[in-house]
Amino acid sequence: MKSHFDGKPDTRLYAIMPARAIQDDKLHATGLRVLGALCLHANKYGICWPSRITVGRHIGKSTSTVSRHYGRLVKAGYLRRLQGKAYPVPRRQPGRWYTARFQILYEGVETPMPTYEQFISPKPRVVAELDEAPVEEAADKSKGVRGMQAKSLAQAFVSGVAAASGVHRTAEPSLMAAATLAEQGVDAEAVRDYAMQMTLEALKARRQPPLTLNQVVQWAGLG
Repeated sequence: MKSHFDGKPDTRLYAIMPARAIQDDKLHATGLRVLGALCLHANKYGICWPSRITVGRHIGKSTSTVSRHYGRLVKAGYLRRLQGKAYPVPRRQPGRWYTARFQILYEGVETPMPTYEQFISPKPRVVAELDEAPVEEAADKSKGVRGMQAKSLAQAFVSGVAAASGVHRTAEPSLMAAATLAEQGVDAEAVRDYAMQMTLEALKARRQPPLTLNQVVQWAGLG
């Protein structure tokens, strides 16, 4: 069933949002829409982790715009970014890309941190996304920006391995995998987090840290 709004994905017919956001004159209109899109994917505890591409498709904005408003919503007390180390996403789920984890702060910054059981509690079913790319700003469509995003993710892999082990990898062998992750909207923070987790696990098992980002992708079940 297609949405009534051309170019945007079908979703459930409602989102539960913090009422105070509606009354907040300081909240940018796009920020309110980003918050609403996140709420479409949130479980009953306010936990969600849709990709920036998914959120961008909902509101017809670029991933860079989505990221900018994530930061503003966190600062305004509507979102809490959950650390991947404390809240690991269940792995080995084909076709799913996990990026930043968020908690909607319905009660403001006083909202308690979720338990892991609440974190993995079932989320609302959202109909499969459209294949088309979101409406992008001209710069986001350029090959140069894509290349820069891939380099950033490859460097995040290098940084994660180094932080966990002191071993320094080179970024170049990871650029192809990084480009794929960039297309899916995976951010550098998530890549660094996964690289650190895999490296720590490898060291604990007396194995070598990952050589390339592709190993991290396979380990984390991102491919």
